[in-house]
Amino acid sequence: MKKLRDDFWCKDQTPVLTSYHLKNVLFWECHSHPEKKSWAPNMVSVRVFSMTKYLVERIDEKLNLPQYFYPEVNLFRHKHKGQLKATAKKIKDWLKEPIFN
Repeated sequence: MKKLRDDFWCKDQTPVLTSYHLKNVLFWECHSHPEKKSWAPNMVSVRVFSMTKYLVERIDEKLNLPQYFYPEVNLFRHKHKGQLKATAKKIKDWLKEPIFN
């Protein structure tokens, strides 16, 4: 996820999404898919797409990314709304034509 953020979603800019945001997305994904088979090597791309879609949803629909251990805390609360929306657009564009380098 960090590689995607740095190489595609936030290329040539200071990332509005921090490693901490991405870690929390991973925690929520693990929570939603606790089965061992969901994390098999052949499922990694499925998990990456699922996390990416969750991230876009949290930006686009809610502007709220709950902190995993304290869900009442919104990790986007101090982030610039316009920067988040611009990043969400880049992520959606990437989802239409995913590229992995």
